[in-house]
Amino acid sequence: MKNGLRILCGAIALVLSGQVLADSTWTLNATETGVTVGGITQTTTGWANTNGSGANVDGYALEAQTGRLSAYPGIGLNNLDACGTQLYCDVNEGISPEHAVDNNERYEMLLLSFSSKVKLTKITTSYGSPDSDMTVLAYTGSGAPTLTGLTWSTLGSGWAVIGNYGTAALTTGGTTLSVNTTQSSSFWLVGAYNPLAGGTTAGLTLGDDSIKFLSVDACVPGAPGCTTPTTQVPEPGSLALFGLAAIGMAALRRRQRV
Repeated sequence: MKNGLRILCGAIALVLSGQVLADSTWTLNATETGVTVGGITQTTTGWANTNGSGANVDGYALEAQTGRLSAYPGIGLNNLDACGTQLYCDVNEGISPEHAVDNNERYEMLLLSFSSKVKLTKITTSYGSPDSDMTVLAYTGSGAPTLTGLTWSTLGSGWAVIGNYGTAALTTGGTTLSVNTTQSSSFWLVGAYNPLAGGTTAGLTLGDDSIKFLSVDACVPGAPGCTTPTTQVPEPGSLALFGLAAIGMAALRRRQRV
């Protein structure tokens, strides 16, 4: 009887464990060391078209903004073109509101890397200027994406535009964006409205968007609730586990009759 009970409990535990990553939240980390939730590690890095000599001009190469992220809370980016020794610089970079992820003079975005493919469902911000338009892209190519040396407009066919979202798309007091997509990926780019990477969208303006990104919600494709249809269909693996649980229950009942 005890063995039958163990089988039953084990089967049920396995079934329930498949629901852990139906929808989870990763709080973004400015230290670039990664945050692990449910066995999936998410790492944030900053990118901007700072390898050039002008403001918001296509053709300037992208650079990793290593060590330039800050948490306020919410992740902001003080890009490499903040005035120092370079000839061409962004005089307001690092000064509020350009300590956030912004599109004033340089297009700034965050590369969100996950150790497994996920479907982004929600983006939460801790701060946004009165106009907080943003762009979201997902990597659809093979392997890991290469950004170094490219420009925002030459990311290539490996990136899919999920959408350009105006401030009106944010809910809950302007802090949450629901990302409605069927696309899953291990790599996502989120940032201030970027017409070079995401194309232009009517009604969205450029140069005045500043956002601090607090967290992202995502789910694992195939997990319960992480499907496009509203009707939830059990996965084959889940059905098999439920079958195992039923077998365990039947075995337990037979033992009790003896």
